[in-house]
Amino acid sequence: MNFSSCEHTKYVWEEISKGLRDRQKPQGSRFLGNNNLSKKSVNDILDALATNFSDLGTVSTDRLNAKWGDLQNRNWVKIITFVLSEYAYYNDSEGGFWESLFVRLVDSQRVIDG
Repeated sequence: MNFSSCEHTKYVWEEISKGLRDRQKPQGSRFLGNNNLSKKSVNDILDALATNFSDLGTVSTDRLNAKWGDLQNRNWVKIITFVLSEYAYYNDSEGGFWESLFVRLVDSQRVIDG
């Protein structure tokens, strides 16, 4: 998954959107584990997120906008928000959400880097 490709993130977001069970709800009331995405799929998206973050270097709003663009639709923001929500839904770590998320992203990048 390449977050710097507007066409690709649009496609990924459209595919994710097809599986949302609560699309009829108003914006801001969606996600929260109410979809057809498996834990494995969430982990696959997290792996892709780790790879895309590693390509950024330091993460900042300016770097995200410059590298990932798509200032009009920001599908990458939708994908990240969605996957973080799903990770929170599936997360059973004793370390808490943020700690386990960062460990998960770092470990995922170590596996990818070899």
